[in-house]
Order: sequence, then structure tokens, then C-alpha cells
Amino acid sequence: MLVGLRQAQGLSQKAASLGCGLSQSVYCAIERGRRGNLQPETIDRIARTLNLDSAAHARLVRTVEHDRLIDQVLNGPLAVAAPLVSAALGAAARLLPSEAEGLGKYMDDLIAARQKLEGVATGLRVIPGKEETAMS
Repeated sequence: MLVGLRQAQGLSQKAASLGCGLSQSVYCAIERGRRGNLQPETIDRIARTLNLDSAAHARLVRTVEHDRLIDQVLNGPLAVAAPLVSAALGAAARLLPSEAEGLGKYMDDLIAARQKLEGVATGLRVIPGKEETAMS
């Protein structure tokens, strides 16, 4: 997705990376999908550099979120669910913004619940925003 958007602006990878304030190797990895856990600020810098309109910016955010969630699924106990999650996220692109936001929150809540359950199973207590602590 990013390659086409960058090329549409007539930018080289080097020019795009400089505009984003990233090294060329990091920007290249992002274009190839190897840096799935991008911070919102990084996504915004990329969107500004590529002069994206609000719709294209929203597609970029959805793509990054899709890749982040799929990575979590593939590296978790439910790896077999990755195709289903991917299809659901694709369908989510057709939701109204408020519906998509609710779906994203629901997915985040599911991930947090899974982490808590894994913590209980391993004897650790997970407190949001804090280090894991041993349960007594």
C-alpha cells in the first residue's frame, strides 16, 4: 500500500524516509510490512509526508492495526484463527467510523482478557499499565 502511495507522490524511499524523520532502512521495513507495531505519531508523520487525505490516512491506520492484530493472533495460542480475524478486519473497513471504533475497542478488550487469563495460568497478575507481579 505504502509503495503505491509514495510513488504517486513521486518520492523515492530516501525522500519519504527523510520526510518522516526515519532512517531509510526503517522506512523500507515499514513498506515491506516488517514493522507492524507503529506508533500513532509515526503513522501521522507518514501520512503527512505522503500528503494523504483523510480517507487514505484512515486506510493506513486500518492496515497497520490489521497487521498488528494478525501478528498477535499468529504469535498467540489461536494462530489457526488468523484467516478469520483477517477477514473480519477486512469487513470492518466497510463499517461506519463509530462501528469500527467499537470493534477496535472490543478487539483490544479481547486481547487484554487473553493476557489476563494467560497471567492467571502462569501465576502472574496483570495490572494494566504496571509490571506483572507474582500472585501469592
